[in-house]
Amino acid sequence: MSQNIAFLGFVEDVVARWRSHRESVRTRNIVAGLSPQMRKDIGWPDSLPDRARRRLSHDGSPF
Repeated sequence: MSQNIAFLGFVEDVVARWRSHRESVRTRNIVAGLSPQMRKDIGWPDSLPDRARRRLSHDGSPF
C-alpha cells in the first residue's frame, strides 16, 4: 500500500511538472506572437535567458 501511495505521489509530481512546462511553452508562444515593440514594452525577453542566468554566479561573473 505504501508503494502505491509513493507511486501516485511520483505520478502527481510528473504531471505537475509537465503542466508547468506546457504553461511556460504556451506563454512563450503567445508572447512570441506579439509585435517586437509590444515585447519590448513588457520587457520580454529578459536581458539574460534562464539558462544563462543559472550559469552566472551571485556576483554576476560566469566563473
